[in-house]
Amino acid sequence: MMDKNIWLKWGISGLLALASGRMALFGVMYPCPAALLTVVVNDKCSGWKTALMCAVSLWLNRRHGMAVWADVVAVAAVWLAMLALRRRKPAAATKALVGALVWTGARGLVLLRLHMLYRYGMSDIVVEAALITAVSYLFFHLYVFLQLGSMPLARPESIPVLMTVAAVLTQGILAPAASLLPGSFGQFPLVKAALFFVPLWIGYAGGAKEGALAGVTGGTLLFAMGTAAPAVTTVLACGGLAAGLCGNEAPALAAAVFSAVTLAFGLVRDGGALSLPAGVPLMAAAVFCLIPSGGRKKLAQVIPTEGEHIGYNLAARQHVLQTLEEYRKTFQYLSRAYILQRESFPGDPYVRSGRRIMAYQFKGMADAVDRLASEIRTPAALSVRRPIRFRLTVAKAGFARDAQVSGDSVYCGEVRRGTYAVALSDGMGNGRRAAEESNLTVQTVYRLLAAGFQPELALRIMNSILLYRGGDEIYSTLDLGLFDLYSGELQLYKIGGSITFLKRGDQVEAVKIPALPMGIVGDIEVPSIACRLRPGDQVMLLSDGVAEAGRNQGIQWLTETISALKSTDPQTLADLLINKAVERCGIKEKDDMTAVVVVVHER
Repeated sequence: MMDKNIWLKWGISGLLALASGRMALFGVMYPCPAALLTVVVNDKCSGWKTALMCAVSLWLNRRHGMAVWADVVAVAAVWLAMLALRRRKPAAATKALVGALVWTGARGLVLLRLHMLYRYGMSDIVVEAALITAVSYLFFHLYVFLQLGSMPLARPESIPVLMTVAAVLTQGILAPAASLLPGSFGQFPLVKAALFFVPLWIGYAGGAKEGALAGVTGGTLLFAMGTAAPAVTTVLACGGLAAGLCGNEAPALAAAVFSAVTLAFGLVRDGGALSLPAGVPLMAAAVFCLIPSGGRKKLAQVIPTEGEHIGYNLAARQHVLQTLEEYRKTFQYLSRAYILQRESFPGDPYVRSGRRIMAYQFKGMADAVDRLASEIRTPAALSVRRPIRFRLTVAKAGFARDAQVSGDSVYCGEVRRGTYAVALSDGMGNGRRAAEESNLTVQTVYRLLAAGFQPELALRIMNSILLYRGGDEIYSTLDLGLFDLYSGELQLYKIGGSITFLKRGDQVEAVKIPALPMGIVGDIEVPSIACRLRPGDQVMLLSDGVAEAGRNQGIQWLTETISALKSTDPQTLADLLINKAVERCGIKEKDDMTAVVVVVHER
């Protein structure tokens, strides 16, 4: 299956290759072709098309002079050097340094052969090598962003990357196209307008600091391209800062303030004479105002905010994503393999059960890995967190029939941020063996959920484990409540469990779902119900010993007892329920008794 971003990467590579030969810095330096090739050529891509387009771009831009052949030969030399390195898979920094050295060396040798080395002094060689290395760094991060297929970009590379790409594409693609327009339209400084528009956009969407940084970057690029004086750096920085200060205002007001500040500072820096045509900031402001609100929102998603900062290198992140994808495919394959082979031993239920456990485990691992990759792929999932609206208070009480060793077990805890689990298991029988089985059930289910397994899959794995251990016919029931602390939703799973009560005010509702306990049959249904809780609601999970204390009265006594309870303290409620149940059974209670009470509060 083709990568969904492959066409975007191909398109960007083609445009950058066509534009790279027109991006001149300090008049005689062309760092973009070499920088682009150091990034594009890798173990999966030979990059010959990119190299060809870079050479054509340079030749079309400088075809009237012999020095262009030095650039064309340098492109070929860098491409061959990257081909020679790709099997070793060197680091990006190593490729950038090799590309810079090969470019300057090949270019110098050709100019020497043409008796034109006087145009390429040692200082020029050092500066051009440094520029190639810097632009390679920016292009590398651009392709990492494209590979991830999602924004926002991570600091500190985002703003220089955006500004550099805007400058290259405007200078190499849009400016030549605009020059074909008639009259003054073709003479408009489009590159300046583009590098004024980006700080306005970044400042308005990202903040004052981001706008000022974009302005400094844009002004530096304009100066290096020879289209503006160094003073424009200050002008653009002030404009981006002003746009950031207007981030909460209407777009038209931000554009007006940006134009006013850049024009005013242009006058101050040049002693009353504008350092740039007045139409440049006005055009940038007009284009910004004409963008529809939906388009502005999409553009704003590209800008990094403080909450979206990712504290690790994007290249390492991409490597992690690729590794996780391989793990997911492997686990899925193993899960299918065990499912297909589990009928190979029809006469041995233990072998079948063991294979079923393995199949479920591999499926759960695949789901957990896929979920982790999704969180890594979306930076917002790691940094921008929804506020938790609810909190829970939980208490339990119990009474053991056999020497103070209860066969019921309870486990409560947060399985992940915003999801709280309450599990109650009743081990069939009494005493230590029943306690071991029920404790194994709640502990295993909790750990599977915390590892990222889906609840249905975690319960099926637990059922297979109990079935495999079931030589003595000891089973376990399970009541599992998953509380979403963001929305207040409760997902209640009942595998052979007793009655659960939901109380809101004076209203009491009993929840009973018929199902076999775990460890009896191989393939179980995983029934569940969902409901939306409110602050003040009470959820009461009870074991069979409490529910059966009514003897011949069914659960009517429990409904009346819970309705009459006025306390909102979960421990008090749990203790009262157990006391009432013990009173009804008398001294010779039939079973272990456990009550777990959860009270919902607004955070």
